[in-house]
Amino acid sequence: MKSIVDIPYYDKIKEVRTFDFGTFYFFDHFFVSEINEGEVFDWEMAKVVIKVAHEILGHQAPVAYISNRINSYSLVPTDWLKFYREYKNALHAYSIVTYRSNTVTNIFLEKMFSKVKIKKSNNIEEAIEWVLFEKQSLTIDKLLDKEPNEKKDFF
Repeated sequence: MKSIVDIPYYDKIKEVRTFDFGTFYFFDHFFVSEINEGEVFDWEMAKVVIKVAHEILGHQAPVAYISNRINSYSLVPTDWLKFYREYKNALHAYSIVTYRSNTVTNIFLEKMFSKVKIKKSNNIEEAIEWVLFEKQSLTIDKLLDKEPNEKKDFF
């Protein structure tokens, strides 16, 4: 298991925010979460992170989110419905870095409520490469005045 602080890409971080429930690392077009062991990450916590993401990354372009699950924690999958109700086009890709085989079931549950591409990654480097590729694809689609590709899941 690697924290974002253990890879060379760490020097590209714009800002780090630490909360009681976890640490969030903000880059130019995406952010990475490392939620604390044993937390139940819920909508109230998510709203705090969204507010900070808007402060750091702005409101204009959709961003990607990487959940680096170095710790064992829970979340409320139905909270994604609340997210999409309030922030319809704020997110364009979502990668889950998992180091435990028992989290695959949780990923499928999240997938049921997600409206964006989800990729299960085996390490943080793979997740970063994927979200950067997705951002590039989104930019190309925008330049060509095309609709972004339909939602695809990458498992």
